[in-house]
Amino acid sequence: MTGSNTVVSLLNLNPRKFGSLEEYLVCLSTALRSQGCRSVIAFPQAVTPELEKQFEQSGVVLERFSLASTFSLYRGLLGILRKYRPAVVHFHFFDQFSLLPLLAALTGCKLVVFTDHCRLPQARWRTRLKCKLMDRLVLGPLGVRVIAVSEHVRRTLVDCYSTSPARIRVIRNGVSLQRFGKVSKGGRQTLLAELGIAEGARIVVTAAYFIPEKGLSDLLVAAARVRAARQDVAFVIVGDGPLQQALLKQSQELGLEGTVHFAGLRSDVDRFMGAADVVVVPSVWQEPAGLVVVEAMASARPAVATRVGGIPEYLADRQTGLLVEPHSPSQMAEAILSLLQSPSMAMAMGAAGRARAEALFSMSRWVEETLDLYDSVLPASRQPAPSRLMAADQRSTAPR
Repeated sequence: MTGSNTVVSLLNLNPRKFGSLEEYLVCLSTALRSQGCRSVIAFPQAVTPELEKQFEQSGVVLERFSLASTFSLYRGLLGILRKYRPAVVHFHFFDQFSLLPLLAALTGCKLVVFTDHCRLPQARWRTRLKCKLMDRLVLGPLGVRVIAVSEHVRRTLVDCYSTSPARIRVIRNGVSLQRFGKVSKGGRQTLLAELGIAEGARIVVTAAYFIPEKGLSDLLVAAARVRAARQDVAFVIVGDGPLQQALLKQSQELGLEGTVHFAGLRSDVDRFMGAADVVVVPSVWQEPAGLVVVEAMASARPAVATRVGGIPEYLADRQTGLLVEPHSPSQMAEAILSLLQSPSMAMAMGAAGRARAEALFSMSRWVEETLDLYDSVLPASRQPAPSRLMAADQRSTAPR
């Protein structure tokens, strides 16, 4: 297969679980294969056997690069690009204001794309000047395109990093509507038994990487407040990370044994979302988007989330969930209790969330909008949009 049919995706992300981003890559690769195009995906670490099986289904070629030093990173990426000579190079979790666009251009690719997942809305004047010069003198002439995962990220790029609006396209995240949904009563009972939670308990779920920005410390304080009001609530935290020991210690100090359950890093987060009564997103930084929010909505579950970054673009306040201020455990606890105490309101918000996810945040829409960006440089003999959507929608996923 020639390089003109190849898309190389480079991710500064360790592939440790099968989450919605990983599923997006599989669906994107499946859609590309259905149109005679090859997808190459490179990570800084080898994928797990579980993930490898998922990627194999899509016909993707997996590669690795090193993050040991800037030199080894650039050498590794250049080696991959020279090997495949792709038409499209798509960077995820990399900085466009670097030598990477030039590196890609050296290999003769026709389109360089950066998806901005985590742009911070602060920049010093020197950074702004550097970014403006890069945008006008390098990135613009090279035709580098940027995908912003929310309007919040787009505004940040324009206002704080002097990025030309013409180079930016907002493509919001999505999830598999087939994978996420309500679990059966038996599925819920099985999950609660696995966690050692009483069958009649009300379940509050969150999924996050354990770093300060995710606000999990505030969630534990909120959990203590909720438990003081009612004893039938269990909190389930899915994930891991640097703060794991600190959070375990805080949970013990708050006397939350038996109330808070740490489930670890999981690829079956859809089971937890589908079994939840409420999903919480307690982020305290300017969260660029809201994958967990979308997963909750797709699972027909109401969400309580902080009013930060791009989250309000995903969650419709008082329609599909409740927005609270960051660093406010009291507001968080009050919102959780209000949903638990009003099952009819929670059910209505869950149903509205599912409808919103179907209308705006499907995996097929996410894949289709990405393919639209590639269309200008990939071969013209491509299937029409309905076939592409079908390729993403009908890809088999892990059983629930």
